[in-house]
Amino acid sequence: MIFNSIDTSNRVNTFFDLNFARRPKSIVSYIGADNVAHSAGTPKALFSEPYFVMVGTIEGRKNHLGLLQVWRDIAMGEKLTPKLIIIGKRGWNNASVVDMLELCDTIKPHVLELNDLADDQLFGIVRSASAMLFPSFSEGWGMPLVEALSLGVPVICSDIPVFREASRGVAEYIHPLDLQKWRTTILEYAAPESARRAAAVARIADYHPPSWQDMFDQFDAVLEKIGDSCPQIEKPESKLHNRSST
Repeated sequence: MIFNSIDTSNRVNTFFDLNFARRPKSIVSYIGADNVAHSAGTPKALFSEPYFVMVGTIEGRKNHLGLLQVWRDIAMGEKLTPKLIIIGKRGWNNASVVDMLELCDTIKPHVLELNDLADDQLFGIVRSASAMLFPSFSEGWGMPLVEALSLGVPVICSDIPVFREASRGVAEYIHPLDLQKWRTTILEYAAPESARRAAAVARIADYHPPSWQDMFDQFDAVLEKIGDSCPQIEKPESKLHNRSST
């Protein structure tokens, strides 16, 4: 088995242990993101005021509802409310989120919902954001987080193990249910000349995204071992090496 994170590997292996099954042979192979900065479009600020972006399918586990509640509280209690751009299609288990998006007049002026963006459009919007927000309850990896950091954009995310793994310790971590802390942190990042945001940007200098070449090298090694252990299977010529982008 090839896992996309150590956290996913740990959880799957726990499942095998609890069900009295032998753990499978496995490796962890991080999805490459070293091409993101090269494929990103021109930075595109959709608003003149600070804005934040959340990327991902609108579904229950990603905690859009909690974030929209934070925006409602900000809009009701602050003179200036930053914008929130939600990028992603509507998925499942999201009735409460859809209700807030469509029926809550308090947040309507401050929240923009987008989908079906090309990669360069998406990255262009992310590049100009005050931060990427990622309040999920559960993830297997968190590709938008990795992509944002690859673009030099700060990330405020849930304090869950896989996000600490994916961000390599440089993101800002908050419990997904601590909405008050989400509120205060977002407002600090949105403030003019924010020292907290500046410190977050400085931390990203130490971040290096996983590379596609490393991932494909790991895949080739696995295929080679499979071929050696199963000589009756003809080995296909590898076409994974030396890709400039994916």
